[in-house]
Amino acid sequence: MPSTAALPAQPTPFVGREAELDEIAALLANPACRLLTLVGPGGIGKTRLAIEAARRITLYDGACFVPLQPLTASEFIVPTIAEALGLRAIPGGDLQQQLFDYLCQWSLLLILDNLEQLLDGVQVLSDLLVAAPEVRLLVTSQERLNLREEWVLDVDGLSYPASETDRYADDYSAVQLFTQHARRVKNDFRLTDELKPAVIRLCHLVGGMPLAIELAASCVRGLTCDTIAEEVSHSLDILETPARNIESRHQNIRAAFEPTWKRLTEDERQVFAKLSVFRGGFMREAAAGVVGATLRTLTSLLDHSLLRVDDNNRYDLHELLRQFAEEKLRATDEYESTQAAHSAHYAVFLNQRVEDLIGSRQIAAIAEVNSVFENVRTAWNWASAQNRKDIIEQMIDGLWVFAHLRDRLIEVAEMFSDSQQPFAPEFGQEPDRLWGKLLARGDDQSEGFQAKIETALQIARHYGEPAEIAFCLMRLSQTVHDEATAINILEQSLAIYRQLDNRFSMADVLFEMMGRFQSSWADWSRYGEESLRLRREIGDWVGAAWSIAAVALSEARVGRFRRAEELWLERIALGHEIGNPYLVALGNAHLGHQVYFILGDLSKARAAAEEALRIARQFGNSNTAGWALGLLGIIASVEGNYQEGERLCRQAASAKGLELMNETAWWGLSLAACGLRDYETACDCLMKSLRTMIDGRGLTGMIACLPVAAMILFYHGNAVRAVEWIALAFTHPIRAAGWMQEWSLLSDLRHDLEQTLGPEAYAAAWEIGARLDLQVVAAQIPHSIQIVRPTVIEQENSTREEKLTRRELEIMC
Repeated sequence: MPSTAALPAQPTPFVGREAELDEIAALLANPACRLLTLVGPGGIGKTRLAIEAARRITLYDGACFVPLQPLTASEFIVPTIAEALGLRAIPGGDLQQQLFDYLCQWSLLLILDNLEQLLDGVQVLSDLLVAAPEVRLLVTSQERLNLREEWVLDVDGLSYPASETDRYADDYSAVQLFTQHARRVKNDFRLTDELKPAVIRLCHLVGGMPLAIELAASCVRGLTCDTIAEEVSHSLDILETPARNIESRHQNIRAAFEPTWKRLTEDERQVFAKLSVFRGGFMREAAAGVVGATLRTLTSLLDHSLLRVDDNNRYDLHELLRQFAEEKLRATDEYESTQAAHSAHYAVFLNQRVEDLIGSRQIAAIAEVNSVFENVRTAWNWASAQNRKDIIEQMIDGLWVFAHLRDRLIEVAEMFSDSQQPFAPEFGQEPDRLWGKLLARGDDQSEGFQAKIETALQIARHYGEPAEIAFCLMRLSQTVHDEATAINILEQSLAIYRQLDNRFSMADVLFEMMGRFQSSWADWSRYGEESLRLRREIGDWVGAAWSIAAVALSEARVGRFRRAEELWLERIALGHEIGNPYLVALGNAHLGHQVYFILGDLSKARAAAEEALRIARQFGNSNTAGWALGLLGIIASVEGNYQEGERLCRQAASAKGLELMNETAWWGLSLAACGLRDYETACDCLMKSLRTMIDGRGLTGMIACLPVAAMILFYHGNAVRAVEWIALAFTHPIRAAGWMQEWSLLSDLRHDLEQTLGPEAYAAAWEIGARLDLQVVAAQIPHSIQIVRPTVIEQENSTREEKLTRRELEIMC
């Protein structure tokens, strides 16, 4: 009787697959599961997985590995199994019956490896299960057996990080396998932090396929990981090995796929090859429209492990199989026509969703476009390269609106910029409308953008297109630094959109105007409220989320904290509904800082900050992560954990991103420095934060600066003014002192001040402070705390009158 010791030895350690191994064990422990097929494309690691599973399973008397790959006809299945078991056949007898008689004596696990080329003979497996009730079959195949008794486990690639910046890349089995094989060919190979992004990218490109990873790793002796990844992204040529003792089907990736290709019918080959034009998956309707695929053909390709399908009935090809299929398509005369059909399909798809994107079906339409975005990008790039004006014109509006709503403007603007040259007019030729629209929607950070917008505006005026004129005016305003000039341009844009009753664009312009009215927060609030009203009316919930933020910021600035709380909670809910984690994270950061912390509810503030941090880290948003860290540091300091507060705030202050977020952390550092009795640092940090705390946070920010300033004043002997400023902070009508009541250091300061001045003088100073003008006092802070480094402070103060930049105001929302 065979034992697990008879299983074939493997030349390298087994890596990963713990979840799959557990699932195989659980399935085979189920009495109802006696035939389990591991299905997947060639090179995905089915054989190694089956052998490792057999080694670990102890439910049977033994296990036997039966290699079927060399067989060319199904009549050899029974003799091969008998030979693997060591069964000595009786001459002249029925070998199949002898095999069954032998097997019925044992509780045995048979591993039948590579059965895909013998599917016409799988009925013998059904007969075997009837004859030997204690036998279990673990089969590996590139195709399903389609037997009634069959249970199927689809085998996919090894796990790999979602992001090239994942700090825990070493924990993923695809990365571990690459490292293991790279060290075999280059013994000094080390997976350094510098190499990780390239290795992760490579694992993405090959979809975690073990064979491809091993073949790629064999190249590290002569090529860098970056070069290997770049080569794999363009061709399958590099995925081969010169090793002499590897089966021919594993010596290069094409050899692993070619047998399956040969087993396809001619119709299946044509469809599979044409499906290579899709990127990022496709729905059945798209496959039918673009390549004429029927449900029967798609199902057959699924059974051959050439396609995958998810729970949403979305089909996809493994990237290496897609490249293999594309090679086959390029070898025909149908490559260009298939690409044209693909581009035309997604042009119509996008054009049909323009109205939905700006109306009541917005969220569903965003999800639909987002799910096919890689196909949209591919369609756009092909049409641009082929100078297909008809396709680009169909796509341009829907692509811009989607990018605007889904926060993908940067990458889409680059697409528009890249397409400007193919449609540019020849010398002396009249500029085309399409070229103007591409200019207006290009990358606003590119060189000469203002000149391009002015050209686009001239073209729009030449053709008499009011909507395009209004759009160009709005974009032109973004290139102007002078507030009055920018507002004048935006008012022209808004007037045109009002005439057209284009409420979607009206709301956009109002939001833009709001950011320009930095000299008047009343105008900020007014335009924010109108943009929010318009967006709610038409069902623009993504735009509403941004306008809600603007209104909530205005409400918090003047102390209407409960309405601000309602608005931030509404925005967080919209972020969840829209599927935009950035909105959720930023909403939690604002809610925690500008509402719960100010009101003194530190537990709610911490919970909001932790949620913001979790989401921001998950999606790589360093800005919001830094802000959330800063808030956690501020809370720690208010609770008396000053060293922890300093650590977190310094971490936040060094986070990549806009200075606006970092300045909040500088204010937190001033709190921690006060707790650590380092008033020089407290002074410097408070000065770094003043611009944001006062200009950006309004009355609330002004009040927040007063306790720290008072501590610095008291330390340098100005007890009377310290009392006055603390009194102003505690008694101001907007009631923003909740967090101050939780700060024991501030309570100690008040006690020390009363002891120093005496009760009567303290009370008199308190009464005077309660009547002070907050804005006047806020303006006095920089000069009043010039105690240690006046030149530094004067330099900081010289920027005090600067307005927040447009981008800083956007990021606040």
